[in-house]
Amino acid sequence: MNHTRHQHFSISRTAFLSFVFIALCSDGNGAEPDSIPLWTNGAVGSESRMKEAEKIDQGPGKCNVTNVHHPSITPYLPKASIATGTAIIIAPGGGHRMLCLGHEGGALAEWFAENGIAAFVLKYRLAGDWAQRLRQWLRDSRLLLEPATVK
Repeated sequence: MNHTRHQHFSISRTAFLSFVFIALCSDGNGAEPDSIPLWTNGAVGSESRMKEAEKIDQGPGKCNVTNVHHPSITPYLPKASIATGTAIIIAPGGGHRMLCLGHEGGALAEWFAENGIAAFVLKYRLAGDWAQRLRQWLRDSRLLLEPATVK
């Protein structure tokens, strides 16, 4: 599937507007935030696998995820009364084999939000080789860094 630059802007604008909507509607009540898909029809190169179930190894203090084919971002927003206007994107590690979404994702994001900083946890794809992983991560995260335009 060939995606043009215009389609990338459309996707990033949708993601940006979703972040703004969530930020405006958030009451900071501590409820588990909803994830926002970065691609409506699956990530480039993974469209046919986007419905595959992720493999989750969850236990006390951990939530390790593999088989990610539908990247997303999860916002953790501070209460308006303590918001600093600063934001951070968290890309959890896992040795290129998994994403450690517990202690390197949600737990960090909650700490930032409790301290007035909006945090966004990026759930990105894992691939077979290091170079392919880097290209996919850059492609997935680029959607968040492109300027959004509202018409």
